[in-house]
Amino acid sequence: MLNPHWKDETVFQEARKIVIAMFQHITFNDFLPLILGQTSMQRFELFSGDVDEDLFSDPYDEDINPQVLNSVNVAAHRFGHSQVTNEQNFLDEDCNTVAVNKLKDIFENPRLLQQNNGIHVPFLGRHLACTASNKTDNFFVNGMRNTLLRLPEPPGSDIVARNIQRGRDQGVSGYNTWRKFCGLEPINLFNKFGKFGEALMKLHNDPDDIDLFVGAMLEKDQGFNIGPTFQCSGMNGRARCFPLLKSNLDL
Repeated sequence: MLNPHWKDETVFQEARKIVIAMFQHITFNDFLPLILGQTSMQRFELFSGDVDEDLFSDPYDEDINPQVLNSVNVAAHRFGHSQVTNEQNFLDEDCNTVAVNKLKDIFENPRLLQQNNGIHVPFLGRHLACTASNKTDNFFVNGMRNTLLRLPEPPGSDIVARNIQRGRDQGVSGYNTWRKFCGLEPINLFNKFGKFGEALMKLHNDPDDIDLFVGAMLEKDQGFNIGPTFQCSGMNGRARCFPLLKSNLDL
């Protein structure tokens, strides 16, 4: 131990700082570039650390209100629901599947981690490390659409329906309202949504009635995980709420 004279509380607080810094570094330098692409990372000033001096900036403002927009909570950050796979399997040290666990059987069911004194924790951890997520798109696996939260009372729920209703309950502005706010052209014709336009026309009188979550998830793939509306509504201003991260912090 580097500082054996530290009290327990000091050890905890210093360890907490290090873990938070590691998490933020991975999030901003590894995860978000895959979600947003480099151009949007620069646009929203999200690069942190010494990844590239030409890209690095320090927009952090300690006086800013760190609360996120409600649209982030109920819509933008829920793009990952389409990335969830239908199985959360146990993998051995070579990342080979040794047991198959269906999402419908384990969602909010901690028995896999609790039984046998947690012996399966590393097996499930390897699943997270070795298994690719699904593509971010407008398709959701059965375990999220039809059997979500089926335990303890089947048949279950639908994450997409819950996301839509949550946005309406909390008064989140519609898809076109957000596009206008973000400086994007509003979608004025249902056929702009391709093969989904006809279904949307049956549900809505006007494209302005389309929910933020629905419209943004239908945006065409532009080489990134999320489209321009979610990029704007979910990421703008994020960097201002996090302390500057450097690889040589004196922790």
